Formats: sequence, C-alpha cells, structure tokens
Amino acid sequence: MWTCRHCGMVVPTEAIEPESDVDGFYFVCPGCEGRNRLINTSEDGDENGGGLMQPDV
Repeated sequence: MWTCRHCGMVVPTEAIEPESDVDGFYFVCPGCEGRNRLINTSEDGDENGGGLMQPDV
C-alpha cells in the first residue's frame, strides 16, 4: 500500500503503475493527481523499478 502525501488517499500498489523520469520513480495519486516519490530498493539497481517503496518523509 502507498499513501498519497498530498491528500492521504491509501492506494494498493497493484492498482497503480509506477512511473519514472529524470527525477526518479513516482506514482500519481488517482484522487488528487499529486506526484508521490518512490525509492528503488533493488539491490542490483533494477531500472524497471523491481523494488520500489515509499519513503517515510
């Protein structure tokens, strides 16, 4: 589960396709369309976002 940092909506990770750009990985909240940062925790630096998690802050 991911939580939107803008509106607080809780979103199942399966419900949203994470995206990436030059600033890194993120998901767009379906409720408020806010951009939410994700961190790639894949040990091999997987470019496909194999191990994404939401930072605490």
